[in-house]
Amino acid sequence: MKTVIAALAATILIGAAGSGVMAQDGPGYNGDITRAEVANFDHYLDKHPEVAERLAANPRLVNDPQFLANHPGLRGFLANRPGVREEIHESPGQFMRREGHYEWLGEKAHPLANTDRYLDQHPKVAQQLQQHPGLVDDPKYVANHPGLREFLATHPVARTAWKSHPNRFMNAEGKYDRNH
Repeated sequence: MKTVIAALAATILIGAAGSGVMAQDGPGYNGDITRAEVANFDHYLDKHPEVAERLAANPRLVNDPQFLANHPGLRGFLANRPGVREEIHESPGQFMRREGHYEWLGEKAHPLANTDRYLDQHPKVAQQLQQHPGLVDDPKYVANHPGLREFLATHPVARTAWKSHPNRFMNAEGKYDRNH
């Protein structure tokens, strides 16, 4: 009897594990979509709300030649980002759900991600702040770096953490950068 129960339990367990794998690999699932691709597209959509609204309502428009012809900015964005282009063309609905989730989480969930993205785009500032994290509190330094001033103004969670503990924050950002 114990053998029958053990065999039945094993069968159920294997079946449950297999169904989880099948759910991930089933139709419409795309495990290749990266957080960076979603973040890049989110930033594009933040600057193009009409495109964002249309794609949120119908993600398949991204594969419509007429829609792309009418939105040359989107066509150019996708041409310059082959990873985003490939993943959104393969799974437009899933990609847009991931973008919506990213948008919903916002900066509160990922202040280091936003800071890392900013510093990646401003390597000179990144190098200076790595060497002297306290510069983030120097009004003259911030005034001479309008991009940093804007970043701090639009990312209050990162700004508070950074200004409260500049060395700790830059160490955490460096660790985040190495792991992502």
